[in-house]
Amino acid sequence: AYEDFVKMMQKLDKNDNTSELIEDPEIPLYLKGRKLTGSHVSGDEFETAHRLLLNPFANKCLTVSGGDSLVSESMIIDVYGFIYLCLTGLYESVIASKIAVYITCETDSTIELWINNITHEDFNRVSEDNGQLTGIGSEFVNHELGDFIDNVEKLRSHSKIEAPNIHDLPTIVSQMDSLISSSIVSSIRLSVAND
Repeated sequence: AYEDFVKMMQKLDKNDNTSELIEDPEIPLYLKGRKLTGSHVSGDEFETAHRLLLNPFANKCLTVSGGDSLVSESMIIDVYGFIYLCLTGLYESVIASKIAVYITCETDSTIELWINNITHEDFNRVSEDNGQLTGIGSEFVNHELGDFIDNVEKLRSHSKIEAPNIHDLPTIVSQMDSLISSSIVSSIRLSVAND
């Protein structure tokens, strides 16, 4: 399994065509995100995950299983799962059904950093689209992202921050640390260590 991760990362490293990587359904979102951010900076991780989940070409790798669903009393989610629940409105059902949601300190920090950055009154970002420079300021954020930010804050207040129990982890979990984001690795650790 670790070798598969390494092969995918090598494929990502060899290919500089960003749109080709984003559209490849064989590459999981979290590896696309790692390639696009190129770092473990939490705010960048949230922003990249958000953009990937909104991109219909990037999220082709998402599948919805058919048939019976297993309802659980609790779940551990990383930043991608957290954003997905907020974008789709499924967070409301999770809260209403009283399912306990656990996030790690790393995931919570990622969320907090993004919220603090995007809602800061002096927020300003310039982006390029088809040769046009576009400025995005706090007014745009309030208008376009206000509902999403509210969803994030509601799910975050419902979530419990949990640290993994001390536990011998499978080697693959330790090896993945350099390949994927801290939110995802810490969520895997929490899941394995806390059963």
